[in-house]
Amino acid sequence: MSNLILVENLTSKVGEKLPMSVDKKDAPKKKFLEIICPYCSSVNFVKRGTRQKKNEVVQLYLCSDCRKTFTPGKTKGKHYPISVILDAISLYYLGYSLEEVVERMKKIINANKTDIDTKMLGTGTLLEWINQYEPLCAFARMRPFALKLFSPEK
Repeated sequence: MSNLILVENLTSKVGEKLPMSVDKKDAPKKKFLEIICPYCSSVNFVKRGTRQKKNEVVQLYLCSDCRKTFTPGKTKGKHYPISVILDAISLYYLGYSLEEVVERMKKIINANKTDIDTKMLGTGTLLEWINQYEPLCAFARMRPFALKLFSPEK
């Protein structure tokens, strides 16, 4: 038996049941792309508008349970739009080196005449993205074998 105190049978002065305590290991696991409230882990939310970040517009959500506003966790703290991140990771898994991907992405961003600042885009940033999103990339474990057989252009 764990060290948790179960309070389901206790009642308050008004006659309401007190909530049961929940162990963290029993809490539902969050899937990689699932959006949940970061405050109360609820999946009951509605769209509440958008927020303009430096390089993109992000969707805001309002939790129906705790009434707090939040943004999706995987895009939180990112300076670049998710489309730029995915394009860079895709180029890397096509076989290009980190330096080649950074140069190509800078050219693509500048050619599209967007207001995205490319000063911070470097090999370190790209490597962080690759490590963070590796569970989403089915080709991640096959890249070394593919590079032996094919060049990036093929």
